[in-house]
Amino acid sequence: MPVQLRRILIACGAALMGTTSGVVQAAPVEAVIGLDVDNSRAFVSAMDAMFESGAMDGYDLTIWANAFDGTNPATHTLVASFDGYESYDRLTRQRLDHSGWLEFLQAIEGTSTGTSSLMAVEAFKAGEIADSHRSGVAFIMTVRDPAKYAAEFSKLTRAQGHPGSIRLMQLRYGSMGATHAVVMTAPSSAAMNEYLDKLLASEDYADFVDEVGDIRTINTVNNYALVKRWRK
Repeated sequence: MPVQLRRILIACGAALMGTTSGVVQAAPVEAVIGLDVDNSRAFVSAMDAMFESGAMDGYDLTIWANAFDGTNPATHTLVASFDGYESYDRLTRQRLDHSGWLEFLQAIEGTSTGTSSLMAVEAFKAGEIADSHRSGVAFIMTVRDPAKYAAEFSKLTRAQGHPGSIRLMQLRYGSMGATHAVVMTAPSSAAMNEYLDKLLASEDYADFVDEVGDIRTINTVNNYALVKRWRK
């Protein structure tokens, strides 16, 4: 395995260890890993085997193909979701101590290169990410007044709804200067784009921009297509 990918995967698995002992945090967190995958079939097969080994018991993991992504040269994005910091610590230790993890690293040797990694904390959620959701969009941004932005974002979501799910994520580590991401999922690319057409043309969105335009800078808007989701 390329050294860079090994470091990224291990770093994402250990980022919070030693920093959250005794801390109870209910907000869900996510580890998001950018990958340049040469052989996606081999990578998914190796992931299947790791889940079957028991190393990933309790994990909620999704791999997306980067359809349109302006942030990095990754071809895929791997997202691991956790209930909170303690869940993150427990499941990470379980994975790193399991023989299935080492077998996975050996199996993906030469198939992938890590390009990025970040940690995000959920600040707001409406709707649920469903197995039927096959399209995702992420608005990566820098916010200078998080409390005001969160309040206005909640108001917009109540007025316009969402395409399937919509979340505001606070970027904790590895964000390269960005502070937040708005992440949406929908059953299809068509459903996602129909929702965005309606949202961006609405008076509610115009009012939202009037309120947050001077405290928010959008860095990039990325679109993803579901490859596979594992939950165990």
